[in-house]
Amino acid sequence: MMDWRRIDSVHPELRFAAACSYLPANGSGGWENCRTVLDRAVQEGGTPEDFLGLFKRHRIQALAAEVLRRSDRLWIMGDQQDALLGMEREIRLRALRLGMLEQRLIRDFGAAGIECLSMKGGPGLSRKLYGDMGLRQCKDIDLVVRPEAFFDAVRKLETWGWEAAQPVWTRDAGHRWLCRRLMRDLVFLHPGDGAVLELHFRFERAWEPRREEIWWREYRQAPTGSLGDAEFLYLCLHGAEHSWLRMKWLGDLQAHLERVPDAFDRCRDLAGELSLVALTDSVRALLGLLYGGEDGFPVERVALEQVRISLRALSHPEFSEMDPWEVKAIALEERSSRDRFLGARNDQARSIGNRLLSAWVRAGDVVGVGGMPGWFLVLPFARPASLVYRYGVLGGRRIADRVRRKLSRIVFLAEVGGALGAAWALKRLVPFSRLSAVLGKPTGVPESPSAVPAPVLRAFAWGFEVWHRRWPWPAVCLTEVLALRLMMNRRGIEATAVFGVRSSGTKVGIDAHAWMLCGGRILPREQDVSGYRVVSTFHR
Repeated sequence: MMDWRRIDSVHPELRFAAACSYLPANGSGGWENCRTVLDRAVQEGGTPEDFLGLFKRHRIQALAAEVLRRSDRLWIMGDQQDALLGMEREIRLRALRLGMLEQRLIRDFGAAGIECLSMKGGPGLSRKLYGDMGLRQCKDIDLVVRPEAFFDAVRKLETWGWEAAQPVWTRDAGHRWLCRRLMRDLVFLHPGDGAVLELHFRFERAWEPRREEIWWREYRQAPTGSLGDAEFLYLCLHGAEHSWLRMKWLGDLQAHLERVPDAFDRCRDLAGELSLVALTDSVRALLGLLYGGEDGFPVERVALEQVRISLRALSHPEFSEMDPWEVKAIALEERSSRDRFLGARNDQARSIGNRLLSAWVRAGDVVGVGGMPGWFLVLPFARPASLVYRYGVLGGRRIADRVRRKLSRIVFLAEVGGALGAAWALKRLVPFSRLSAVLGKPTGVPESPSAVPAPVLRAFAWGFEVWHRRWPWPAVCLTEVLALRLMMNRRGIEATAVFGVRSSGTKVGIDAHAWMLCGGRILPREQDVSGYRVVSTFHR
């Protein structure tokens, strides 16, 4: 069982990503710890390709390049150095472009009389943390306006040329009411360069007016040149809502802690007012495990569960490379943990009306039926239909995959049986001098290199093992080698048939044996052939 109090219990890959996810403050011990982790990663056999994949997974390419450059460790990227520096340049250019666009939008909204604030990161966060707008990777702009001004802001964006990524659902009072209850933002695309803007009208996923007013009050007081307490606390909330899938979110918090060591203590009163004390405890423990320097650890069960789920989420590869059913299972587990952790503090979510509404209607349903005439008739069926489609189709595909795999195994076993029957007949009807032509050309080397996928070799071994136990008469080694050669001929697989002899202690004379070498493996089953002297080999 993992010892949560030991930094060594975290996977080395996560410690390496953590060391490259932020810039330590000058004069702090962070740089020394960073160099130690980087050197250890190289000693443990990390390759440049692995490092680059890790940077892309956690979206920290620009930060990692700067960390490696300042710590004189850029050489560890080897032949991937140019690729990393190229990504850094692209990230910097995009961040600078988004930063200028963000400032222009805030200025234009202000001129139109609409209060607008920047939230949860972006180029502005990079400037506050490091004095450099281009270090953090940003894919969009996040702005928040007051709920009562949201629809005016939407119309302003449309007049400025921005295009909504979803159907326009704000044209009647019913949609607007559902929007305020169920949605949180609307996504817009810039017509020129395709920049993405998420226009929010509340800070939290669940609508709770009391906490929204607290966020607005504290954000208005945030300093312009550094990260405020409310912004720091909101970064904790945002990362927890996304189950800390990216290391860059934790790197932002660690960078601020390097410069303001008492940041958690400073926002303790605000965390208590927003019912986020348990959240700060779990984040504090998570940062201590990944970055070191934290002695205390919360004993509260829900915080422990959040740390466990967060470490698992950080260890995931990209979801695009995983099985869809496994992705769904992971997402449901993380969402359940997150809801237990954050949902218990939501007073409004406990009301019967809101529970029924959120159970029957999703935010995506409001968007999906927005362009339909008679949407109020379609809406009650949108969520059940989407659930049937998402989980029914996914479950059906999983069952179909299982049936397909089962049938393929049956067909493969039938092929093995047919090959064994053909080999048995050949061995009885054809003399060995002509039969050896089926096995290939005589060669003096035991085996030639053969790039055969391991699953194919495992399938051969499994199929012949099944028939070896069920063949109606003893299947001698030559019969199995001939059958295996016939099946490999159909697939174009190169292999070497080996014949060997040894003295027999149980019978008079010698003991002869035949086997196949393919891809460094002995077929048709793993066996000890070290006692046999090779007398002939046939390669094909």
